[in-house]
Amino acid sequence: MRERVDIDFAATNPARYSADQPVKLDLFVKNVPSLLVKVYEINAANYYRDRQREIDTDIPLDGLVANSEQTHTFVGDPLRRVARRFEFPQLTRPGVYVMRAASAGGTATITRWACTT
Repeated sequence: MRERVDIDFAATNPARYSADQPVKLDLFVKNVPSLLVKVYEINAANYYRDRQREIDTDIPLDGLVANSEQTHTFVGDPLRRVARRFEFPQLTRPGVYVMRAASAGGTATITRWACTT
C-alpha cells in the first residue's frame, strides 16, 4: 500500500471552459513526491479529418512536444491521498488541450476544452 502511486483527475473537473474562464484542474495524488504536468494543444480539425472521431484520453501523445510543462514537488505522508489544484493561466485561447500528469510509477491523462460560448 505504501509503494502504490495514485494520480487521478477529480470527477468534479469541468469538461469545457469558456474562453474567459481560467482553467483549473483538481487531481488526487498519493505517494507522489514529484509530479510533471504537461499540456498539449491539439489541432482538432486535423485530428477529426485524419481519424474521423472525437478526441479523447486515448489520444497518442508519443512524438508530440508539450506546449507547456510544470513540475511540482510535494512533501507529505505517502499513505495519504491528497487533493491538489493546478492552474493553467497560459490557456487563454479557444482550443482543445490534453493534460497529462506523470510521476515515477503513475500517469493520468485528461482532455479538456477551452472554448468560446
